[in-house]
Amino acid sequence: MITTPHRIGVNLLWLVPGVVGGSEEYTTRLLAGLGARSHRDLEFTLFVLEPFLEAHPDLVEQFQTVVCPLHGRVKSVRVGAENTWLYREAKNQRIDLMHHAGGIMPALRSVPGVLTIHDLQPLIIPERFTPVKREFSRRAIPPSASRAELVFTPSEHTKQSVINKLGVPSERIVVVPSAVAPRQDRHGQRTPAEVCASYGIEGPFFLYPAITYEHKNHRLLLHAFAEVARDHADAQLVLTGGRERMEERIAQDIIELGIKGRVKRLGRIPREDLDALYRHAVALTFPSLFEGFGVPVLEAMTLGCAVIATDATSVPEVVGDAGILLTPKKSEPWSAAMRRLIEEPKLRDRYRRAGQARARLFSWERSSSLLEAGLRRGLDPSVTPTRPRPTRSSTRTASTRTQLREV
Repeated sequence: MITTPHRIGVNLLWLVPGVVGGSEEYTTRLLAGLGARSHRDLEFTLFVLEPFLEAHPDLVEQFQTVVCPLHGRVKSVRVGAENTWLYREAKNQRIDLMHHAGGIMPALRSVPGVLTIHDLQPLIIPERFTPVKREFSRRAIPPSASRAELVFTPSEHTKQSVINKLGVPSERIVVVPSAVAPRQDRHGQRTPAEVCASYGIEGPFFLYPAITYEHKNHRLLLHAFAEVARDHADAQLVLTGGRERMEERIAQDIIELGIKGRVKRLGRIPREDLDALYRHAVALTFPSLFEGFGVPVLEAMTLGCAVIATDATSVPEVVGDAGILLTPKKSEPWSAAMRRLIEEPKLRDRYRRAGQARARLFSWERSSSLLEAGLRRGLDPSVTPTRPRPTRSSTRTASTRTQLREV
């Protein structure tokens, strides 16, 4: 007897490559993990924007892909496409279940859906967002969560936020942790020392890769480092990542604290260079006030970098006892911990080893297995018996590049 596979769609119309941040790597790595698994009874179809084709050719090769011919830079147009183009294409492709991987479900849907919520920062600390973003989040996220068959989150902390803030029952939430892609040394790749020299980094340094959003808490780290710099004349602080709302305030703090020559502002740098900095740094210093998961912490531990991190939100779930966890509201404990790791190399090496052991608990294979199990639950009518299910068909519509004009 031939059983018709279940058809699962993945709504990626929110995924503008290079713009949406860590959620892009989280989602694409999970999909790569799914593609590597054997599941004859499941077929996946990705619904993507045009730029996705060039950014992620490996996934386009792995999965049937239906392209919405939009560049995606105008959010209102993307949202409109989810309520019109995606509605139609889900029916055309005879999808049984749609995975909305970007935190929002469209108001108009032709098939049942599951939802990934990466974090609830716009609802928990709305003052850090523009009025438009706050209002959109307030109107879109709660009904999306209530309509979803299941909700996926990257951490237990986000799960509890969804329970407490949105009232979603615990049994309808599945935690699918993030992980880090395996790092492979390429022939001819520069050594960490060579990378440091190319950026003018000399002596012991601390690393913080983060866009200058307010919640990333750069200012606390600058004050902590200023204290360390008084005792260690050769110490440096290296900041990487894009520029955002706190940029001017951070630049002013660096001057006022007298550490302008000691702080390296590198901006966005190649992935292999950042990996080299992780390997050569005294420690990652990660004072963020809010994280849905905290991927840089896991990256640092994977690459053998000691970690000093916030004890807030989801980060302790990642670090466990393999790093130093501190309050993100007082700079004094941070400067003390940074001094210790400069002055006590044996302690630093102990945290390096502990971090690498801890990082091995997180893998994309395990995460994709959890996601697949969650999707199977979403297909089961007994999960939410009061919600209508689609009528399945044995016919299959071929992969297509549908026509849609952006105006």
